[in-house]
Amino acid sequence: MKKIIGCLIAATFLSLHIQAESLIGVEGKYHGISAKETALGDSYTDSSAAAALRIGAQTDEYRVLLLLDGIADSSYRGATISQYMFNGTLDYFIPTDYERFKPFIGVAAGYANYKIGTYEENGLVYGGEAGVLFPVHKRFDIDIFFRYMVTQMDRVDYYIQSGIGIQYKF
Repeated sequence: MKKIIGCLIAATFLSLHIQAESLIGVEGKYHGISAKETALGDSYTDSSAAAALRIGAQTDEYRVLLLLDGIADSSYRGATISQYMFNGTLDYFIPTDYERFKPFIGVAAGYANYKIGTYEENGLVYGGEAGVLFPVHKRFDIDIFFRYMVTQMDRVDYYIQSGIGIQYKF
């Protein structure tokens, strides 16, 4: 399953890149998690700040992003929680009569690592996102977004992210 999703993301990225403008950017965000303290234990939620490096491609109708998330460490009952993610997104810009903003919806899939204390697991994450992109200049865009992703990990149920992104097109 991981290989199939990875191949689909790579194929989409390459096919879009041929007809699109390349982009690089960053995003700052709130990162929330719902997880279990132990395999049979109570669920808890936690949140922290996060930032991601974006690379991708964009046309007037679509955007593909590859994201490498750096998520700030937090703690739960004295144990340090460390996390990172590598995701790909495919966004569709919803047509409007306005040039000043572009609403979008999209899908996201990737890989996450979660560590609390001495326990560590890795797994597939997937979900959706929605937001609004604001073209600031011919080469710069700003967007706000909300992303929800479920996981294939034993202890992590889902991730929630919301934030702001800035990108430069070339």
